Amino acid sequence: MTGSYVNVDIVASGDNLPFTNNSLDYVINSHVIEHFYDPIKAIKEWLRVVKKGGYVLMIIPHKERTFDRIRNRTTLKELIQRHEKPLDPNFVDDHGHHSVWITEDFMELCLHYKWKIHTLEDTDDIGGISFTVVLQKQ
Repeated sequence: MTGSYVNVDIVASGDNLPFTNNSLDYVINSHVIEHFYDPIKAIKEWLRVVKKGGYVLMIIPHKERTFDRIRNRTTLKELIQRHEKPLDPNFVDDHGHHSVWITEDFMELCLHYKWKIHTLEDTDDIGGISFTVVLQKQ
C-alpha cells in the first residue's frame, strides 16, 4: 500500500506567522510551546492572528509526566526576563525543551498576562503526559 503526501502551503516560524491580524478562527498546537526560547512571544503571536472570540489550543507536556521530571520548573520571572531581554538574535538552540511546566505554572503565566482561559484539562486524553489549555481572544 502506498500513500500520498499533502502539499505544504505555508512554512513559517511559529512565533512569526505570515497571517494578518485577526484572520484565523483558531490556532492549535501540541508539544510545541516548550520548544520556544520565548513562549510569551509565541502565544502573543497566536493571539494576534486569531479573531476576537477565537481560540488558541495548546497541549503542553507536564513536567512530572515526562522525561523533564528531573529538570527544574521554569519560573514566571524567567519567562518574563526571556521575553523582555531576549538573547542575541544569532543564538541557536538545540531544539530541546526550553521551558518545563506543571499546570499551575502555566496558569500563572496566563493570569499574569490576563489571557482568558476558556478551558483547562490537567490530563490529556492520549497518553496522559500533557495538560491542555485553551485561550480565548477577547
